[in-house]
Amino acid sequence: MYQISWTQPALNTLVLLRDHGIESIPRCSLALLKHMVDMTATLELAPERGRLLFETEFRRDIRECLFNDFRIIYRTHNQQVDTLTVIRARKHLSGLGPKLRQNKPPRF
Repeated sequence: MYQISWTQPALNTLVLLRDHGIESIPRCSLALLKHMVDMTATLELAPERGRLLFETEFRRDIRECLFNDFRIIYRTHNQQVDTLTVIRARKHLSGLGPKLRQNKPPRF
């Protein structure tokens, strides 16, 4: 059995959705957020059920679960599941895959 751990960035997103997202995303209610957290808890028995991400060139340790209009991105390691972030389903990740890291804009 895997232990579920929410990282600070993922928790910050949930707090933002709770505090500010309900007006901007009408479908984002407290019940929806609770269901999202409950669904993530089921990963403790089958963390490999999430799909691999093209943004990470299909690394086996980083996966996602889709929940309504959201992507819950998580990493598995040492019998632990770390939720990395929660983003809208239409958004792509940046900075997680090697190709994406090489294509960062220059710093000025």
